Amino acid sequence: MALKFHFIDGITALKGRLWLTFFFAAVCASSARAELEVSASHQQQASAGVLSAQQWIDGRLDISSPFEWVHVKSQIGVVKHWSNWSLGIAQSRLGYMSANRNALLLSAQDELNDRVDLSTQGQFALGATVHALESTIFSARLKHAFSDDVVLTLAPHVHVIHDYQRSDGHLSLQTVGTQSRLQGSLRRVGTRNYGFLIEDKANAGWGLGLDANLRIRSAWGKTQIDASNLFSRLRFSNIHFSNRQYDVNTSNGTDLVLSDIPSVQGFYGQTPTTERLPIAWQARFEPVMASNASLGVTALGSDVRWFAAYGQQIKQYRWWVQTVEAKNLSVGADIQISERWSFGAGLTATRLNHPAFSSFHLKAIW
Repeated sequence: MALKFHFIDGITALKGRLWLTFFFAAVCASSARAELEVSASHQQQASAGVLSAQQWIDGRLDISSPFEWVHVKSQIGVVKHWSNWSLGIAQSRLGYMSANRNALLLSAQDELNDRVDLSTQGQFALGATVHALESTIFSARLKHAFSDDVVLTLAPHVHVIHDYQRSDGHLSLQTVGTQSRLQGSLRRVGTRNYGFLIEDKANAGWGLGLDANLRIRSAWGKTQIDASNLFSRLRFSNIHFSNRQYDVNTSNGTDLVLSDIPSVQGFYGQTPTTERLPIAWQARFEPVMASNASLGVTALGSDVRWFAAYGQQIKQYRWWVQTVEAKNLSVGADIQISERWSFGAGLTATRLNHPAFSSFHLKAIW
């Protein structure tokens, strides 16, 4: 069994663009009646704001700091469509972050100002978990209609992993006067070299996943449920890890640079492991009496938030607006350039401050 896994790891270590060339040639040689779709897209979904340091720089440390989350997907690829199924390959970057507002604030200050403000008095928790994955994805998609009103689509896929990292940090910051103390731990697993290893080995990994979409039409309206990483396994026969403990003191109130903090103790090495990406899902309902409006819930794991959206189609143009718990505002537009070309983009901001691009897509069909 171990030999089998190592063989798979060796195969999946090949460059993604070689697989892309092979796939493109294979699908183009198949049935002329099938559609070929080439697309590039970027999509962010957040419980508040957007993944931008400027969104969080104006906050303050808070004893009761709530957690916020964001997941990001950037992808460029090609898909061959048949009647009820399709095959595809794509270069993909996935990111998932759950962090409290204190951690977001200090990270924003560190990124934009190269230092953090430690003048707020008290003790504050800092916590964050981040997953980042860059891979080539081989996917299949199968659509099954149980009836005219109920359609289920399943999308199993395989990851050829190029880069992966999971970071999990739990720290406490205490400030009394001008004296500040930062304590806690930071654990990392990934294809990064976290320390000097005499017998360093190359990371080798591959993964499996399953996405799903369910559409239901009734007399009251339309319901759509989307789930990413419904099943997720990232298997590494060898990967780096790092566990570090921090206990840092400063006395001037501002000159703590997070990226330069040394750990007081820790250990690192390499190990085989299996990782999982968090489930991101959304349920949306479009009532018949207000067909342009929709309500629903969106979530990362078990952290569920409500959202509301409205959109209108005017000839080949469609505009839309959405908010998640009134903590952010997203606006965007989609344009059907021709029968085969479409384009769209969106902006997201918190309290209308510092808008940032949060979605983009460009699609062509032959």
